[in-house]
Amino acid sequence: MAQGPENVLVVVNAESQDFLAVANKYIGLRDIPACNVLYLHGITTSKKHGVESGNSKNFKREILDQLLKAMEDRGLENQIDCIAYSAGFPTRFNFHPELSRYLKQTGQKYQIRIHAPWASITSLTYFHRNAFSKRPNFVKLDANHFANPRRMKVLANPFTGKAAKQFDAAMSSMSAGNFERAIDQWIELGRIHREQVPVIYALARCFAFEGENKRAIALLNHAKELGFASKSLLERDPAFAKIRTLPDFTKITTDMEDLPDGLPPTRSFSGQKYWAKNGWASGTSDQGERYLLSSVLAVTGKNQSTVEASLRRLEASARADGT
Repeated sequence: MAQGPENVLVVVNAESQDFLAVANKYIGLRDIPACNVLYLHGITTSKKHGVESGNSKNFKREILDQLLKAMEDRGLENQIDCIAYSAGFPTRFNFHPELSRYLKQTGQKYQIRIHAPWASITSLTYFHRNAFSKRPNFVKLDANHFANPRRMKVLANPFTGKAAKQFDAAMSSMSAGNFERAIDQWIELGRIHREQVPVIYALARCFAFEGENKRAIALLNHAKELGFASKSLLERDPAFAKIRTLPDFTKITTDMEDLPDGLPPTRSFSGQKYWAKNGWASGTSDQGERYLLSSVLAVTGKNQSTVEASLRRLEASARADGT
């Protein structure tokens, strides 16, 4: 992710000079524009578990709803990829209501080892859309579509519902050798889901079979730019047998990695994209999840870091950029 100051929203607990000092140091070091800074008051912490803890209801009302509204009101919702929290925020939240809803919907019984009802502020921010939806499943081990440890095969159907049926229909046409029909079907899907590599790759195969070499190679280049990195698959695919020796084709494979099915490639992150279960972006909200990266600039106070030490760390981080 080529992240710049315009892609970060700094959320500040304005109740303390120490918290403001941490935020102001970061804002200055990173040249954060004033419109990308949000000051909050009245952050509730847990009387039982201490200032580092809170609950999901208060997180949503006092923090999440406020920052999302600020992004919308300021016209920033299409550029913010990361939330930077100043010091002074609880670092974990009890999400028992959301967990109970998930367990009831899935018919599971509570198990402390995998269902402990605590989430970090960064994870709740990342999964903010799913965590507070009608069907929260962010507690699943494979809930993170962008970085899913249980990745599906690289060219498998990534869709659900109508789009999944469209994908299967196009695949059937291609398998039957009706490439002209398949091209129309893939183009229709690709018009909406422009970054779904399985669609792009399948369309490239059809064009190659039809002898439209330039269009096939252009699509393979696009797939590579998006992160496609299965060199051996590309080199053994019979669809590309007639163009495999062309300079433009060998240029694609020369420096391409050869990742096995299931291993996620390197892709740039965006908070505006809907990430599908295969790790590539889909074009509609029903076919993926949107996420927000986040970080906590410092945790200060009793038994934690001092403000001075926190400021030094921010300075050291800025000096390390690009090294």
